[in-house]
Amino acid sequence: MTGPVNDEPSKSGETLIDARGMRCPMPVLRLRKIALSEPAGRTLVLIADDPAARTDVPAFCADMGWLCQKRGEGRWRVVRPARSREDVPR
Repeated sequence: MTGPVNDEPSKSGETLIDARGMRCPMPVLRLRKIALSEPAGRTLVLIADDPAARTDVPAFCADMGWLCQKRGEGRWRVVRPARSREDVPR
């Protein structure tokens, strides 16, 4: 079952990713898809209520070289820097 997803930019210039109701790894996969479609440096706010997201989201962001800040229960602020793991040619 998937929850509502609002990937629209908010008035504050952040993109909200509402992954409530999704089970891991779906919140992380959704975060990746949206982050890579946005310009580098864009702030994303991920909301996820799956308990596994507590460890999966920070671990994924660290692995990708993205900045991740916990902003409350089930909420993270994520920024993909201009040069992150996804930007390095393979």
